[in-house]
Amino acid sequence: MRALPIIFGIAMCTPGIASETLRVDGVTIYGNANQVSASQIHEALASISPGTSEKLASLEVIGGSEMHAHLQNNDLGWIPLRLVKVHEPDGHASLRWNASGLVFWARPEAMRLIKTAEVVYVFPVATPLNPHRGERLRPLNATARNSLVHLLGNERNWLHGFDNRIGAGDEPTNTGFLFRHGSDELVLFFSSGGAVEATLNGENTGGNLVDEAAVEMEKWKDQYAKPELAAK
Repeated sequence: MRALPIIFGIAMCTPGIASETLRVDGVTIYGNANQVSASQIHEALASISPGTSEKLASLEVIGGSEMHAHLQNNDLGWIPLRLVKVHEPDGHASLRWNASGLVFWARPEAMRLIKTAEVVYVFPVATPLNPHRGERLRPLNATARNSLVHLLGNERNWLHGFDNRIGAGDEPTNTGFLFRHGSDELVLFFSSGGAVEATLNGENTGGNLVDEAAVEMEKWKDQYAKPELAAK
């Protein structure tokens, strides 16, 4: 990413004052901004892929080693940016900002939430490539829920690798799911081919079903989610 000018807002950031805001290339910076330098903000933003960085609304500074990049689509949550130790080819270690998070199925708390949720909702996703949760949540009955948990709660059904497909154009209405246990929430937005965008307690994540599981997922939708697929 090219060097970006910093444009200060109404008030300049002052050491010891965490509530001041500034803007970097149109992105609002807020939180504990006094704990990081301008160059660190640039490095953190540069760690985000170009296609995603264009969709940012704001950057929240949590502390000197963590920031949250909030997306313009609030339903897709925020991307964690963390300062991590990287071992260079010459053997020395350096600190770099990293925007890579774990796919949700590799996080024990997410898979546990799928299996132990107090309630599971299904809802229509009218625009799968820019998904929104909306308010049309329908709780699943025991049969539909057990079948869904059996499919999505099995780590072997998730792609252990990279999916280089790029979504383009419009897609037909798909389905989303909300798994809730107490204050914990996992939200899954499905698009074609078993691709999933997700949030775990607000943190942006995702995953992809393997081909066989994606076929089973389509069968599940046809059997248990007809009202959502027919929604406009």
